[in-house]
Amino acid sequence: MLEGRLPPGVIPAETSPLADLLDADRHRPDSVLLRSHTGSWTVAEFAAAVRSAAADLADRGVDSTSRVAIMARNSAPMLMAQYGVWAVDACEVAVNSELRGAMLRHILVDSEPTLIIADREFHPIIRATGVDVPPG
Repeated sequence: MLEGRLPPGVIPAETSPLADLLDADRHRPDSVLLRSHTGSWTVAEFAAAVRSAAADLADRGVDSTSRVAIMARNSAPMLMAQYGVWAVDACEVAVNSELRGAMLRHILVDSEPTLIIADREFHPIIRATGVDVPPG
């Protein structure tokens, strides 16, 4: 289960997406949770991907004091990253994938993320802002 991978003291609220995932992983792990044009994921597969994302984030030093910017199209990997951020009790900064230039720079500078997770297509756009935080 996911609980074993959460940092000490992090307990998901009774009603949250993370708590719902934990409950589903306990009670119906083989149920299909996500379907997309690229495939489908059971609850157990999605929970395992979230555990992996959370472990990767923790290995990069992301914790409850961190903000992680996510600039990605709506996709299963984006959701896995989002849940991973929540699982390490970090603050997610959802960045609109349509932002460019000065507005994108403002969001990234103002939010002071420790890490930026972005679809590859957005890496050059983020680099063009000059913000000194490497995309994850």
